[in-house]
Amino acid sequence: MKKIFFTLLFTLTGWSTLLNAQTGAALDFDGVDDLVTIPAAAAFDFSTGTIECWLYSGTSTANRSFISMRTAVDAGNTRWSAHVNENSNTIGIWNGTAYNTVSVSIDPNVWYHIALVMTTTSVDLYVNGSYIGAIASGINSAVTGKPL
Repeated sequence: MKKIFFTLLFTLTGWSTLLNAQTGAALDFDGVDDLVTIPAAAAFDFSTGTIECWLYSGTSTANRSFISMRTAVDAGNTRWSAHVNENSNTIGIWNGTAYNTVSVSIDPNVWYHIALVMTTTSVDLYVNGSYIGAIASGINSAVTGKPL
């Protein structure tokens, strides 16, 4: 079993904080059905901000969410949701009403640093520090109070 130290860095307009999922320990992922949920917080209900994460993707033809603020996939429960599809080489954003993608080469079994610079109208995607493109789906600002 691999132990991975999980850290999310949130950079919001005028505010930045570092959140550790566990202090002094690591999360234990078996690579099958693991996820981390951070409870809803008003600070996450931003209209302009950057979400960063590490993505380790396997081979799949599915359109899989790798980070999101939602409790279901409909418009009333989705603030935003980021997806990777290795089959079509895309990363996309679903905001409850629209799903748009940008092309990016994601190889299986490789770590990628993903940065999503988000507004209510679009998301700029960066992979390993390189600008990939703009995704024409932004934050659904009508939905608030969802877990990350």
